Amino acid sequence: MLKYKGFQDIYSQHLTQAFVKENFENVWKIENDKLDCACKNKFRADSDIGYALCRYWQIFTGKFSPSKLIGKYYIMSDNNKEVVSAIKKKKHKVICINDANLNVDFEKAKREINLALDEVFPEKSDFEI
Repeated sequence: MLKYKGFQDIYSQHLTQAFVKENFENVWKIENDKLDCACKNKFRADSDIGYALCRYWQIFTGKFSPSKLIGKYYIMSDNNKEVVSAIKKKKHKVICINDANLNVDFEKAKREINLALDEVFPEKSDFEI
């Protein structure tokens, strides 16, 4: 962050995050009205605050433990060979597949990725039944 003037952001890897429940309670006490308002929205609004605030709270108060990433972030595209290969080889413990690319044939990409997932996980988990 040294090359930037002022605070910009903290890198978010779009993967699992470990939280300490106490930090959510502390943040909720301070920002109760804003968090209550955000919780009532059916869809996320630009003015909403959420889990990222609690994540930053943990970091800035030193109540976190650094760890290595256990996963990978992918963006759907017209060529999903890398993510399909990663799924089939069980390369990562966790993956995030983002559909942020609006110029992609979503149905085709979804089909490719779902076929790979069905191959690796042919049975539904207990959570899906």
